[in-house]
Amino acid sequence: MGDIIDQVLQAEEAANAKLDAARQKAAEMKKAVDADASSALEEAHIKAQGIVEERISRARAEADQDHERRIRETEKENSDFVERNSRLLEKIVDAVVELIVTPEYKK
Repeated sequence: MGDIIDQVLQAEEAANAKLDAARQKAAEMKKAVDADASSALEEAHIKAQGIVEERISRARAEADQDHERRIRETEKENSDFVERNSRLLEKIVDAVVELIVTPEYKK
């Protein structure tokens, strides 16, 4: 009877040792998976940051181009206005000059 109890105790110790070894291996595997996941997450973050920076840079370049185009259009419109209305502008300038240089009693 004592042999059976000894065998049961030995089997229980062996089972506990195997369970401890399995738990330790599971913990090591979890640690490795966590490290891999952390590394993958960091890589994804760096890649996403690069994509965002590239898109921001492209958007700025497009905005700058659009701004320059609008400035050129406005300058062209102003130039066209002056050309179309140059005679009228000259008359207005002449009238203002005449008002300034003409004494009050001659008006």
